[in-house]
Amino acid sequence: MAETSGLQQREMNERLFTARLVSSSAPDLLEIDADLLWFRIEQRMRRAGTAEMWNSLSVYCEQEASGALLVRVVIFSPDWDGPLQIAAVRSWPNDPTNLVPLACNLDHVSS
Repeated sequence: MAETSGLQQREMNERLFTARLVSSSAPDLLEIDADLLWFRIEQRMRRAGTAEMWNSLSVYCEQEASGALLVRVVIFSPDWDGPLQIAAVRSWPNDPTNLVPLACNLDHVSS
């Protein structure tokens, strides 16, 4: 088992979320640490004969009032009435009595 240095442990305890991004056009890693994080992925599509960028997926990361950390994955389609949450993942890093490391809900929920 790898050991974590004191500095790494302190940094890990302070940040709630980290997002890492690598792409073929920008191979350098982009890393963002935040208490509240939201990002979206747009993709090119054709609608009514015109090419456009469409926000097809968003990820929302936040701390709930209970202290739980929540990551929600939401997808979008121009053919739908509204967005659709396809996943919710919770963790309780500050609750030593909670024995569930990650709770994953894959129920589809209209937003």
